[in-house]
Amino acid sequence: MNQFEINPPKPEFKPMTTADVQQAYGHIPDLCQNLHNFQAFLDTTDPIPEEARTRWILNTLLTEAKFGLTSMTELIDRLIEENQELSQQSQSAQSESKHLRMELDTEKEQNVQLQQTICHLTVSEIQLKTDLLNVYQSKDRRIAELEEEIAQAKRTAQQPSKIVGYERSLQSIWTQPEEQLTGHQQSPATSFPERKPEPDHHHHSQNGFDENGWPTLGQFTSKPNQTVKRLNKTTQDSTEIQEFVQEKSRPVSAQQAPVAPENRTNGQKPIPEPIPMQLDTISRFSTRQPEDIPAEDFIIISEEIERTDLGNRLILTKILNRDYGRVVGRGGQNAERLEQEYNVKISFVNCSQENVKLIISEGNADGRRAASDDIIENLPVLVDCPKLKSYGHALKNATIQCDVKINRPNLNNPGLTICGKLSNCRKAYKMLVNDEAIW
Repeated sequence: MNQFEINPPKPEFKPMTTADVQQAYGHIPDLCQNLHNFQAFLDTTDPIPEEARTRWILNTLLTEAKFGLTSMTELIDRLIEENQELSQQSQSAQSESKHLRMELDTEKEQNVQLQQTICHLTVSEIQLKTDLLNVYQSKDRRIAELEEEIAQAKRTAQQPSKIVGYERSLQSIWTQPEEQLTGHQQSPATSFPERKPEPDHHHHSQNGFDENGWPTLGQFTSKPNQTVKRLNKTTQDSTEIQEFVQEKSRPVSAQQAPVAPENRTNGQKPIPEPIPMQLDTISRFSTRQPEDIPAEDFIIISEEIERTDLGNRLILTKILNRDYGRVVGRGGQNAERLEQEYNVKISFVNCSQENVKLIISEGNADGRRAASDDIIENLPVLVDCPKLKSYGHALKNATIQCDVKINRPNLNNPGLTICGKLSNCRKAYKMLVNDEAIW
């Protein structure tokens, strides 16, 4: 039997009323009256000497009978009162039983709903674990792909040939020995053979020179008897990443090197320096200093983020590891939004280190730059405002309305720090300045 189940109540006890008592015991008062009359008759009748003993016995019996009947009447009255009390208690117990039964039914319904909720939560937990597993597997695959690309780039860099530029050309490369290029032992990167009298665009394109006899970007020369390695798309992209990681601090210029006398050999045209890939390093803070706020009152002290344009991809460096979750979003929602909105591919490198690298690939240049702007705008910054004196209610309002964190390092001196998105920090700063102007 279920421990919550209540046994059905017994048949209701019917209390006795005065009419029921009179119907069942109505002859007792009449009997008492008859006995009383009989005793009075005996008292008024002249006693008979021989019957004196009999009269005394009858008188005694009548007195005892009257006393017994009176006691029985009192007992019946007391039983009637007890019966009424029991009837009231029975009614109260029945109402309480109904109330408990209703509570039991309610608890059963809540128990069923709770079991359904537990089932839904279990299904949601399984789905969430599956999604997280897919995200981790996708991240591991992407990391493995990037490691393979870097390894391929390292193997390519170990080849003895020298890369002087790059372009998306899959044509084979024509080279000549050093003696044929300069007439003496000299590096082929400083001179080139004389131009042929008959220009042939197809011929020059295949030999690595344009129609004017200048070397074509993306071509490279090798020493004699060396194998020339063809650059495919995967090797080229990996080389770009490797060059960026190893040579990020190298000065970069999009201009050609000036023609110096030492670059001329045997009266031939000089070979200009190759145009390197464009490295566009942009501070996310210095270029976004508010024009309407004095720089000494709004000091951005967070470390800047570098954005490097490799032509077919953008690389964001110096992103703190704790901001990785902000870029990816819960369950990868923000990264998925960026990929769908800007038609790009988002991936990370060195996620276990203090600073991570974010690679934006695929899509067009405008989409990649817009995606990088979106990412940078949503990363938090720390701003020092040394002249602000606000406190109390004003700081609380700015914190709530602008979604930032405000801290006062020293309560006795002016100055505070604001942490949050750059746009929100500007908004909070203006609110505090206006509040101080009012007071």
